[in-house]
Amino acid sequence: MYTTMRNKKTFLWIGVLFLLVILILNWSWNIFDDDDPYTLAYHFFGRNRTVQTPYSAYDSMCDYLLSFLPRNYKVLLGTMITATFLCGVGIFVLIGKMASNFLGERVYRIYFFTFLILIAVPAFDYLLLSFKSSIIGFFFVLLSHYILIKNNDKENSASIGMLFLSAIVFGFGVCCRWNLIIYGLPIFADTAYLYYQKSKSRGLFKPLIWGGLAIISFVLFINISGYNVNKFLEVVLWGKEYIEHNDFQLMSILGAGIDMLTPAFIILIIIGMAITIARYKDNWRIIIYFLCSLLPMMYLGLYPNLKFLITLFPALCIILIVGCQYIYNDLAARTKLVKPLFWVLLLLPWFIGFQVFSNTTLWGPGFDIKTNALGMVNADKKLDNRLKISNIKPRLGAGFAITAPEGARPLWGNFYVLFCGKLDKLDKKLFDEADTVVATSAKEHMYIYTDRPNPMLLASLCRLNYQTTDSMQPAGDFIVRNFTNAKDTVVWELFKHKRDISNFSMIKKLIPTHRFVGFFTYSSLMAKFIKDAPDKGINIVRQTGPFSCIFEIASR
Repeated sequence: MYTTMRNKKTFLWIGVLFLLVILILNWSWNIFDDDDPYTLAYHFFGRNRTVQTPYSAYDSMCDYLLSFLPRNYKVLLGTMITATFLCGVGIFVLIGKMASNFLGERVYRIYFFTFLILIAVPAFDYLLLSFKSSIIGFFFVLLSHYILIKNNDKENSASIGMLFLSAIVFGFGVCCRWNLIIYGLPIFADTAYLYYQKSKSRGLFKPLIWGGLAIISFVLFINISGYNVNKFLEVVLWGKEYIEHNDFQLMSILGAGIDMLTPAFIILIIIGMAITIARYKDNWRIIIYFLCSLLPMMYLGLYPNLKFLITLFPALCIILIVGCQYIYNDLAARTKLVKPLFWVLLLLPWFIGFQVFSNTTLWGPGFDIKTNALGMVNADKKLDNRLKISNIKPRLGAGFAITAPEGARPLWGNFYVLFCGKLDKLDKKLFDEADTVVATSAKEHMYIYTDRPNPMLLASLCRLNYQTTDSMQPAGDFIVRNFTNAKDTVVWELFKHKRDISNFSMIKKLIPTHRFVGFFTYSSLMAKFIKDAPDKGINIVRQTGPFSCIFEIASR
């Protein structure tokens, strides 16, 4: 099919259009990722660290660039999503160009297989729907690599000017997301390999110059963004601890990898790796690039989530493309069944979803959430113990919604989620609950009681144009914050220590209103609170959403 499109980059534009349609169909002023409201609120409340801390120091250059925007919800969120999407499209384009360079294939042939990766790895499509500093930063880091290999023709290696340009672009990209510095190793190894092939005596000379310039560039940009190298080292060590202490329960791992580890991905990686080793045994460039991309993960920890593995993604894509080429060019020549079977394997997770029936969770059975089921939720802290499955059914439709690090992901049935509005519908339901909590608090003059700085509540307050100057620093056992817009005032109260969330005697003592709204991040916390509250002199008035409920203090 692609051979009839000689000298045309048709599949480049098909891939871009594919991603653009997904964005348009899912564009929403709601927020898909729990992390995004912290960044947005930091800028919306005036970049005052006592009022709202930034999400993390490691986004420093993205935060610095956002500081030039007005304190407007739609401007901030629109810029965040647009920047992520454009850089994601840039990564798609660059991966095709780099694969062409690595494999020695004409780029128009490569983009057909690069487009197939968007289907085989839907995780990438989901990432472009919310703010991702890792995507923004990695576009520039990958561009830095491409500048070096593009200017490495048969006669000459990259000029000093190109080394400077590449290093500047690299330093800027890493400053957008500090952990991307680990991609410096595969850049150095790949360029050193290329230059060594031309000049064995001076093979490391220019890569070493580039490395020194890249470090200087990063230090320069990190200082421009308001931080220093000491903070960078502190955050890098914290990042390792974050991975090590991540939730490795079965359902959490499944949620993290369900949109990446598809059947097509797994088979293509196995085939692609085998063919790469066999076919390129005299040219170790791909293997070296892959191993150097993988090596830092051995220190940080392998976690099946594309955002964490983004620096490994180009190397994986090149191997996936090798696997696709072998299936389409070699296996397909032997039997006509190969291509149809391959497309069935590729599209299966898009059109077949698995419904999960359970009476112990708010989620399901499809890509939805039960709005009036708090009383039946299992209060066990461990997700694996909470989910008691009574039945699983495949169907043409969106699968069970699994909580993942970047938001809810379906147990297959991606087409219905991304192209039929299921993702936006679910997110709107969650977002509407936060709006309801805010409206209820304002109308009935009730405190909002939460287990942490709830991201959906933050997003709702910003979208409804509530402002605050109250500090996030605790006043005694509680953090109390007043938010005010042109019409109303909302009071948000939470414990300094999350372990005190069910300290009912303290609640009755420190919440002055007769009624209050409980709005918890996890359904298990709310379920436990609902179960224990009546025995502690706090009655249930009514449920306001899947994660919220109005309580009444019966006795103090």
